[in-house]
Amino acid sequence: MSTYSNEAIKKFSLHYNCAQAVFSTYAPLLGVDEKTALKLSCGFGGGMGRMQEVCGAATGAYMLIGGKYGMTDCADQPSKFHTYDVMREFTRKFLEKNGALHCRDLLGCEMTTEEGMEYIRINKKFETTCRQCIECASNFVEEKLFHDELIKITIE
Repeated sequence: MSTYSNEAIKKFSLHYNCAQAVFSTYAPLLGVDEKTALKLSCGFGGGMGRMQEVCGAATGAYMLIGGKYGMTDCADQPSKFHTYDVMREFTRKFLEKNGALHCRDLLGCEMTTEEGMEYIRINKKFETTCRQCIECASNFVEEKLFHDELIKITIE
């Protein structure tokens, strides 16, 4: 695991949510300061505000994909479609590695109930499942989006 992946895991262990852990770790490579990145990604944890929809680690990666490749001019349709292609590639790899994209399916319970949180605690789902999702998102982001930047940082 790289230093950046380790940083994302560390942030999650400090109680930042999964989206914050992924997005804020790499956002500075896009010129977004960490504080802004933490604020922007805060609502995406727990599958969008703890609604257990799309995994926050995946959402963090999606925001980074958009930050790297997204269009800023409505005439730049090739950038939009390239962004969509990379989003689908990430989703395919995430599903292959984790078996699901939605937080509810990944954790196997409803985290909005006492029973669900007890299941998560007993089965150490945050330490296992969520960590695996953060590592998966981090690995893709590093390999696909920031490979050259990270090599340059390592050399310096």
